[in-house]
Amino acid sequence: MNYEELLKRGPYELGAEEKKKIYADMLSELTDSHRNRCLIYDRCCSALGDVSGSQRREEEIPMVPVSMFKEMELRSVSTGAVFKTVTSSGTTGQKTSKIVLDERTAAWQQQTLQRIMADFIGEKRIPMLIIDAPNVLRDRALFSARGAGILGFSIFGSKRCYALKEDMSLDLETVEAFLEKAGDGPVLVFGFTYMVWKYFYEPLKRSGHKLHLEHGFLIHGGGWKKLAKEAVSAEKFRDGLREVCGILDVRNYYGMAEQTGCIYMECECGHLHVSSYSDVLIRNMEDFSCCKNGTEGVIQVLTPMAWSYPGHSVLTEDKGMIVGEDDCPCGRKGKYIKITGRIPKAEIRGCSDTFETGKELRGENEAVTLLAGEMEITSVPEIPFEETTMEFLSALSERIRELPRMLSGEEMRSLGFWLRRSNLESYKKRYENCGFRLGLGRTFHIAPSNVPLLFVYTMAIGLLAGNSCRVRVSARRNTESEKVCELIDELLGLPEFQVLKRRISIVTYGRENREATEKFSRECDGRVIWGGDMTVEEIRKIPIGPSASEVVFPDRASIAVFDADAVLALSEEGLAETAMRFYNDTFSMDQNACACPRAVFWRESCPKTGEAAAGRFWQALAQTAKRYGLTEHKVSVKYGDLWELAAGGARIVKVRKFENRLYATEMKDIPGTASEQRMRFGSFLEYHMKNGEEWISAVSEKTQALVYFGVEKQELRECVLHHRLRGTHQIVPVGQTLWMDLVWDGKDMIQLLSRTIR
Repeated sequence: MNYEELLKRGPYELGAEEKKKIYADMLSELTDSHRNRCLIYDRCCSALGDVSGSQRREEEIPMVPVSMFKEMELRSVSTGAVFKTVTSSGTTGQKTSKIVLDERTAAWQQQTLQRIMADFIGEKRIPMLIIDAPNVLRDRALFSARGAGILGFSIFGSKRCYALKEDMSLDLETVEAFLEKAGDGPVLVFGFTYMVWKYFYEPLKRSGHKLHLEHGFLIHGGGWKKLAKEAVSAEKFRDGLREVCGILDVRNYYGMAEQTGCIYMECECGHLHVSSYSDVLIRNMEDFSCCKNGTEGVIQVLTPMAWSYPGHSVLTEDKGMIVGEDDCPCGRKGKYIKITGRIPKAEIRGCSDTFETGKELRGENEAVTLLAGEMEITSVPEIPFEETTMEFLSALSERIRELPRMLSGEEMRSLGFWLRRSNLESYKKRYENCGFRLGLGRTFHIAPSNVPLLFVYTMAIGLLAGNSCRVRVSARRNTESEKVCELIDELLGLPEFQVLKRRISIVTYGRENREATEKFSRECDGRVIWGGDMTVEEIRKIPIGPSASEVVFPDRASIAVFDADAVLALSEEGLAETAMRFYNDTFSMDQNACACPRAVFWRESCPKTGEAAAGRFWQALAQTAKRYGLTEHKVSVKYGDLWELAAGGARIVKVRKFENRLYATEMKDIPGTASEQRMRFGSFLEYHMKNGEEWISAVSEKTQALVYFGVEKQELRECVLHHRLRGTHQIVPVGQTLWMDLVWDGKDMIQLLSRTIR
């Protein structure tokens, strides 16, 4: 069966068994077709072990992570055959998906939507009231899912009226004139959920004016997240609209730009129905197994309609469940589903949600919030390792270590251990013969968002160097960050630490608030920037005083060199210990820190030894990683990273997947970009070396740490010196990668954040 033939079937005609057989054949054939026509898709399928020409079950069709449509152009037709490109909605700063359509696929989308909607409102076109502004359709060649939704549903309107002006205010006069002409006949009302509530319901409610839409049929979609925050349920939504305009028939739908046309309409019983033209599977993100009906998981959408791009099987970032199949009281066959929300930490999607959130974020970015200390700090320098500072940091260590385990993760416990008085004393001793020194005065520290507690380390080092510290914490801080700020503020309230209150200011504000960064930069005597290359580059454009110093820590990554024979020689107990040490080096920080290894280079006596050692080590690490706090967000990101790696042309031998806790991707070539490739949440590259020194080719100026096991440190150090490597700032045994030091990235922070008095 082809899609043209499928469209001749009723939208809710296929029962479970028939659909399962039809979809297995159609989607398997379409997978092979896309592999032949889209190189990027073919690379990814090969990396995942998909076999071309094989007969796949529906659940075996490779799932394209929805994020891929934001990162790359997935196109299975020639550029000349592209008819239009649809973009997804997104807030400011978010990437948008780009969906490439040829004329055939665009026509199928429209026909699919027509077939589905006819089952609910009939085939006759009726007057249509659009709860939006007409300027949303300006660019017809490249338009968003919001515009695509309006255009798609517009085919059901005999006459169309936009209810909002370009400033998003309700055009009541125009709406009333339109409804008067429509008379007592049916009217189709279309809009995106939050926008219907915010710009239609609320103005009508405030004005006390009631419209007459008793014969109306409202279709709305685009996300409930914003309304959920305002405690507006589906029932309250319907009741409110009935109150202001008398409309009785209100239907929600679920859909996305990546499969425009294949919408999931709400029936009379309140269920979202899967049509004959698409399917839904629910995935358990622990291992991608299919969830049983009634069990919540992440939604996978499938459709044989996607011909011009490989969007026939997409793993979304939405959560939901299959409620039932072939037994809805409304009489429609097929699955019916429930949408329960978004994966936590996933980017906001949904046309109305992104529109309003973009406005909200602009407001949030303007505020500077004090989290601990005082807003104004002194510029008077202090002697490095001054006693009150040492006492304060030691007291903070005790407070952190006293926290119940449920309130402190591994990163928090490591911080508490690092701040111990004995460790601080060892650092102080290191600088005893460095002459007379004073701090710079006021320092401004910009901490990264991907290592939540790094702001405490940089503040502590700034204080130890004899400075007052203003620290900017990311607006995306976590609960542990907030807890540390609470502890710091509590300690600063004690009489013995009052003197430090004017030396500490921990603030947060949005990254768009350039004015705050400019102000704090002008005031500082030293600026410390931690972050990605783009962040560092952007902030360095903001001037500091002519006598101020600056220390930057841009993008870095690390690699590991393991000896295969040494791994094979380990006892089971020794292997478990080594796996735990490597786990602490990587998983404990979500593999986000610059010192976390992203690639493992195997030195081996023979290929057989190397394969055996790698298999043994990864199996042990997978066992250890069972303790890892794996979330749906982490799996979604990790799976997306794997697709991006394969799509970029990486020559992959195989991917070892231990459920979704651990990915180990073996490379055919030396991963020269090992220091730059994004590997997160337990995903690693591996390469089996021929002469034992190929790791040298993977070192760049971005390489931070060289982690080793079964190899002599002196040997590695001599290689770095002999080859004059631009990268590698620390060479450490497995298990010591993340131990913070006052010398970081080859920079002595005490020396750089203080001055010598001769």
